Amino acid sequence: HKRVTRVVTMPAHASPTFAVLGFLTIALQRFGLELSEGVVLQATTVVLAVTVLFCFTALRESAGIVGTLLFLALVATTSTSSLLSAQPSLSSLMLLFVTFSPLILLRKDVADQGRSFLRGYVAAILLGAAAALVQQFLQQLGHGYWDPVQSISTVFLIPGFNSYYDLQYAGGLAGQFKPNGIVFLEPSFLSLYCGFAIVYLIASFPSKASPREMLLVGAQTLLAGAGLVVSSSSSGVLILICASFPLLTRLRRSAALLAGLLIAAITALQLGILDPLLAKVTEGFDGHTSTALRLTEPYAVLGSAWLESPLFGSGAGAAYDAVINSGIRGLQATTPIRV
Repeated sequence: HKRVTRVVTMPAHASPTFAVLGFLTIALQRFGLELSEGVVLQATTVVLAVTVLFCFTALRESAGIVGTLLFLALVATTSTSSLLSAQPSLSSLMLLFVTFSPLILLRKDVADQGRSFLRGYVAAILLGAAAALVQQFLQQLGHGYWDPVQSISTVFLIPGFNSYYDLQYAGGLAGQFKPNGIVFLEPSFLSLYCGFAIVYLIASFPSKASPREMLLVGAQTLLAGAGLVVSSSSSGVLILICASFPLLTRLRRSAALLAGLLIAAITALQLGILDPLLAKVTEGFDGHTSTALRLTEPYAVLGSAWLESPLFGSGAGAAYDAVINSGIRGLQATTPIRV
């Protein structure tokens, strides 16, 4: 018997719509609206919800039985743990539901739409990287730290994030700040997403690219790399380390692109451009360094909180509460410890 694969016919407007939704997922991450005390509706939650609804309506996608049961199990377990928590976070719960719904409800034959979403997603990251370079350039000229989002009322912004860091805490110059690319919640997010963009651009690089395509991808990769460097954060470096083997395998197919990126990296190293990032990566784990606050202390401090209820958890937002209650300034609730 021949296996018949169902093909989803995508409406003409669907591809650009997905690209716009992907763009907004990054571009609006600093925005939200406080519905009540402690409950913030994040703009990205709304964007992701619209994305899911668009999949069901425009693409006429249907949920499978297994996917629906898995989603209901996720809703039941996370809702129960939140109800048992002393301070449940409804904002985190909403974001959790919306984030996981397309992964377990939708079928797997919407790859084209996913690629369109990612293209918009990466476009917003590159825009943020370009904005970070402008922020850094203005600081070097003595014009101070530029972040127009700070002029917006805090009622419409997501609270609880350090949108900018004074580099003096890391032995840098007083009055110099880490760029956040304007659209990102924190400078570490700029680094993280730029690392993701580099991986995506190289992984999606066509095996038989024209000189124009090679130049475009090379320029975009360098822009994302520059955003990662000026962030003075090592979050994106971890992504590149994890993806190094498949990336090198991919780059072998394009000697010209590989040579160009190597030349750019060596030049930046010789000119000292990479010095702040290298200092960040090699700062070590002694004391409350930024690296320790992200990679070791969360597991030491928050691990004990997890052991209090290892089976059912303590509810959405429990990691954030544990961070606040720890009293350690700058402690990060990393993704693995949240999970």
